[in-house]
Amino acid sequence: MRTFTHNIRAFALVHDDVPAFHVACIVLTVLAAMLLNTGAFAVLIAAHAALDIVKYRDVHAMSWAKTLAATFREALLDLFFLSLALCFALYLHHGQSIFVLSRLVHTEEILLRVFGIGLARLEVLLHGFWVFSNVRQHLTEVRRATGTWRSVEVLCLCGFVASMMFIAMLALVMEPGAFQKVFLEQMVPWRI
Repeated sequence: MRTFTHNIRAFALVHDDVPAFHVACIVLTVLAAMLLNTGAFAVLIAAHAALDIVKYRDVHAMSWAKTLAATFREALLDLFFLSLALCFALYLHHGQSIFVLSRLVHTEEILLRVFGIGLARLEVLLHGFWVFSNVRQHLTEVRRATGTWRSVEVLCLCGFVASMMFIAMLALVMEPGAFQKVFLEQMVPWRI
């Protein structure tokens, strides 16, 4: 047992220099982004937000108002991609999609699923992995989360609001019960 823990510690020291480790991480990240549902990524964003609250409130002694504003601004990109993935998942659901009208555009539906849902989840997962693998650096580094809004943040906020409006419209347009079924299918983390 002692040799096993010694080997794990030795690998932990040199894993950044092993190309096969990076390839395996990328492959596993892509697989997780495709296999897990959107709710699993919401849990990851919530964990990251909890870490940001600890960072701003406890480590940097900010007030609650500044802490919540800074946490929201740090999570804004992830929230945008999460809402975009949910929006695509709801619009492309097999029972509601315009793509059920023609089998000719089945390839386009698959491409939209990969780019609209898969890449959005992949970004959230990669950002979460970076944060949780560099916790000490993340806790000590205060990004520009207070002060003037950057153009990227404004774009993400606009995208987040637009995605949420499309999701809200779907609740009014979809068949009764269908929206709730698809939403729960996507957002309950243990329904993989």
